[in-house]
Amino acid sequence: LTADGERVFLSTKGPMHDAEGRVIGLYGVARDITDRIRTEDALRDSEHRFRSLFEQSPVAYQSLDGEGRFIDVNPVLCDLIGHAPEALMGRCFSDFWAPSARDGFARSFAAFLQQGHVQREVHLQHRDGHEVVAWLVGRVQTDARKRFVRTHCILADITERTVAASALKEREELLREMGEMAHIGAWSLDVASGRVTSTDEVMRIHDIAPGDEATLANGLERFDGEHRRRLESAIRSAIDTAQPYDLELEMTSATGRRKWVRAVGSPVSDGSRVVRLRGTLQDVTDRKQAEQSIHMLSQAVEQNPAGIVITDSAGRVTYVNDAYLKLSGLGRRALIGRDLRTLYLPSDQDDAHQTRAMWLALDEGRAWQGEFTVRRADGREALEFLGMTPIRQPDGHISHYVTVAQDISERKRMEEELQRHRNRLEELVLSRTSELALAKEVAEAANRSKSLFFA
Repeated sequence: LTADGERVFLSTKGPMHDAEGRVIGLYGVARDITDRIRTEDALRDSEHRFRSLFEQSPVAYQSLDGEGRFIDVNPVLCDLIGHAPEALMGRCFSDFWAPSARDGFARSFAAFLQQGHVQREVHLQHRDGHEVVAWLVGRVQTDARKRFVRTHCILADITERTVAASALKEREELLREMGEMAHIGAWSLDVASGRVTSTDEVMRIHDIAPGDEATLANGLERFDGEHRRRLESAIRSAIDTAQPYDLELEMTSATGRRKWVRAVGSPVSDGSRVVRLRGTLQDVTDRKQAEQSIHMLSQAVEQNPAGIVITDSAGRVTYVNDAYLKLSGLGRRALIGRDLRTLYLPSDQDDAHQTRAMWLALDEGRAWQGEFTVRRADGREALEFLGMTPIRQPDGHISHYVTVAQDISERKRMEEELQRHRNRLEELVLSRTSELALAKEVAEAANRSKSLFFA
């Protein structure tokens, strides 16, 4: 114990001898080793702390030799790949890579040794066979002469994150494919700058190459007239009053093509004002053209002067146009749902034959046409010409029948009147022809008599 505190000395003592070997005294040497002892204690403490950190670390650790073999591992690494330390020591790290990745180990490890550091994703195989995805960060330890000593690597399990990222990527890909199939894209407008961020499908709808810069101004340029005024008004309302919009508008693409689009916008507020608009743009040109065609066809059917009836496959009326209402003298409510057969009951033997022929043809999926005598709501009889055609779906089954009905009573009356006149004319012609023939015979007989008289 000294004034500076406790010190540790290494003492060496021994006898002193004369020339004849007799003990003549005692010698002793004392050396202060306090600092060395403290250094050794500090080193042991440091090693203990490092070992505790190494073994209790929440991060997987490994150390490899120059051939890529394990020389040290911690419990977390063992848990990561499902092997005990003794099963790993001396084994090559590549033995525990996923089979599909093992061929690349030698090249990757050589690059690691050359560069002295590495950060990369590695795919490992757990003892139970499932794949583990880990993020590896490593450095090469060298001595004072820059010679290789060992590697130090930590690994973080990112399997769940990778699976989630893969699922997210798959969902994004599905959304992209869905957008392409449905011709629908998404966009976002920064109100302050007027800058627009959009998906590739929005750019394709505009016939602009994906990646080109887009702004609100050049987007509005694609619309003109009433369509542009409606869109500008909707955007102003969305920004000023947080009012969403859903419009169908006609636009001209960058290549000059006319298109119909559905523009949907929704405001995003920071609590006090609208800072962003988000929405979708969908190319609805095909649907719009189909709707226009359907509308045109509907108008053609509705305004057709001939009566048109549509029935389901069982013959129940599902639609009648105004002309048929006028023709039949019945109201729409009295006709919808009614069996068409009840409207064309046979009135005589000829009609009964027509009825059988008509429904036989329709049951066999064939078109039919013919004439029917019908009794109107007011009791009078009329003659109708019917043309009935089955409607087939893509799979071939009959879903409906279309019947075109025309009142041919007047035409038939006129035909019969014309026929009577024709018959009368023919009778008159025959009668006159007979008279002329008789007159000719009389004249010829008179000429013969005259000749004889003068002879």
